[in-house]
Amino acid sequence: MIDESKAEDATQQSLEGSLNRKVESVDCPSDQKVEKGKTFECAVTLDDGQKGTALLLIRNDDADVKIERFKPIPDGGSGSGE
Repeated sequence: MIDESKAEDATQQSLEGSLNRKVESVDCPSDQKVEKGKTFECAVTLDDGQKGTALLLIRNDDADVKIERFKPIPDGGSGSGE
């Protein structure tokens, strides 16, 4: 399984560098299997409350990940009934 804490820390550092913004939190799934080439999403909250999702790619069998893209969620546009 992917070390979610490691993935969250790497995502936070990478996004803060690329967005030049402070990341408040990153929440990655805890049950993600290590499968090279697979992707998974982590929920991201920026310091101003803006939310989004980061798509991570599993780069190798050592569970190294990289961000493929960050997609902000428009304000008031979630519409999810969760």
